[in-house]
Amino acid sequence: MSQRIGLGVTGVNLITQKATIASVGISGALTPVASQDAGARPGSGASKWGGNLGGGLQFGVSKNITVIAEGRYFYFPSQKYEWTVKADRLLSSIEQSLLNATLTRAPQVEFKPRFFQVTGGITIGF
Repeated sequence: MSQRIGLGVTGVNLITQKATIASVGISGALTPVASQDAGARPGSGASKWGGNLGGGLQFGVSKNITVIAEGRYFYFPSQKYEWTVKADRLLSSIEQSLLNATLTRAPQVEFKPRFFQVTGGITIGF
């Protein structure tokens, strides 16, 4: 994502009664949070292995009618990501402080790829 964000008031001109608002253009990305396991390399996160399991049944009710039921389960381990930012220019110390404060308020994103599906139907043949 790319966005210009206002960081906060950095000055006030008492003569014109206008505030100066610091803003910075940022390019942000989600980067994996390193696992808390001993010896984990930065950005490695948890295991990325998962699975996709499914099955189905068909029951013939008559010569031309069949009842179908299917189920599927998709699972991958949870992954946590945090925001990283690349500023569009060198920031002043107050702008950097305001940006850091903004980033501490941006929560980590947790992705939980789990999905369960059940489908049923009737087929009619002619």
